[in-house]
Amino acid sequence: MSTQEAEQFSPQSAPKPALRSVREKDGKYFEIASFTPNNNPSTKHAFSGMIKIAEDQDRVFAYGFIHDRKDGSGRKVISLNAHMTDQASGEQGYKQIATGSVVNHRGDGKDVYFDTVLFNRVDGKGNNLGGEPIAVFVTDNCPDDLHAGLGFAEKRIPRPPKDTAEQADEAGAGRPRGPRM
Repeated sequence: MSTQEAEQFSPQSAPKPALRSVREKDGKYFEIASFTPNNNPSTKHAFSGMIKIAEDQDRVFAYGFIHDRKDGSGRKVISLNAHMTDQASGEQGYKQIATGSVVNHRGDGKDVYFDTVLFNRVDGKGNNLGGEPIAVFVTDNCPDDLHAGLGFAEKRIPRPPKDTAEQADEAGAGRPRGPRM
């Protein structure tokens, strides 16, 4: 392999995730989700990548689609679809595995940074399976058009360092809250 070919396939040339989630467990960090924007105008998905939908399952490759909500509110709903095999029939096809929405306000009054998408697992019919939502965060590599397309009400606000954020929460101070909807 030539040097030029090696550079083409180096980690530095790999697409950087626009949406990502990392969790800590027992002092180790594990990537739960990593999505890159779609750069192919002939396909309809907004982003694609890997996500661990359940603790007892491996990560799956999923496509993210953004739709307007049916209630006419102008808000967006995000669906994750993955290529799956039906265990009963052996049929293969794409199936919705999660639905998500962005966090533009919080009921608990805490700060909003316009960088969080919460995904909920769904069954084959789109019914919520419950459990803890999967929080996926917008990274610095997220293009502005994808950020806006996801349905965020404002541009992303950088999060303060963790120590500063905890002190601000304790003091009742901090960044302005997100808009109420």
